[in-house]
Amino acid sequence: MRALAALVCTVACLTSSLAAVDEALVLAAARAASGEYQVRFQTLANGLQAADEADRLTSLRGLGSLQDPKVVPVIVPWLLQSVRSREELVLAATILGRLGLPGPAPQLRHLAASEDPEVRKAAVSALHQINSMGAGDYMLRAKEEDDILRLNALAALGHLSHAEAAEALVQGLGHEKALIRQAACIGLGRLGDQANGEKLKIALTDPDPMVRRYAAEAVARLGYKPAIPDLFMALEANVAGDYILRAVRSMTGEDFGFDPHAPLLKRQEAIERAFQWLTAHPVN
Repeated sequence: MRALAALVCTVACLTSSLAAVDEALVLAAARAASGEYQVRFQTLANGLQAADEADRLTSLRGLGSLQDPKVVPVIVPWLLQSVRSREELVLAATILGRLGLPGPAPQLRHLAASEDPEVRKAAVSALHQINSMGAGDYMLRAKEEDDILRLNALAALGHLSHAEAAEALVQGLGHEKALIRQAACIGLGRLGDQANGEKLKIALTDPDPMVRRYAAEAVARLGYKPAIPDLFMALEANVAGDYILRAVRSMTGEDFGFDPHAPLLKRQEAIERAFQWLTAHPVN
């Protein structure tokens, strides 16, 4: 019992001590910390006006590390006050994106139109992070010379189901990079407009196997029946045969006994059956 009483007394003393700390030391420390923070914040903000670029970048990084929404109205006017270097623009866009606030979207769109591809990448990434990329932004990026920006934009345009995106995606079918052509096929399939079926038919003869694959998948996704004969011819070529066969099954409900891994003669017999089926089931 004595031990229990001592324990109760100790707990009571500790509680009393903690209460005193809460009312005095903690609040005082919070006020001091707030004051220190304000001094640091202002020092970093003032550092953006330094004559030396390295000093400005250091201050900019410091502001970014604060993760404080209040840095937005500091950084945005600073961006517009003078001609900034690539490093300053990229770092500023990166910080604004990480904060995740929609306010600086207009300034980021301005940076996304920069002549410098690194600045454009940083600005586009930031717009993604603050969920401020719209169809118009993607369409501009779809005409980029930079492959990464163009590839991302083409893929995103398909997700948007935005009718005007078709023009940019169709242009992407003729790009010299296979990855861009693949993204264009995927996007056109996602748009869901059969009017793009004729363009996708041409991609079934693309020299890149994966472009053929995604063109076939897009045609099947659109349910574009006039492409069925082209699918049969693509199947006969047996480039990306497994994927083409899957599209054929989706469009016709048949595989005609075609096996991409079978000998040539067996594959030709299956293709003959496919065209016989086509004679009995003409498509418009």
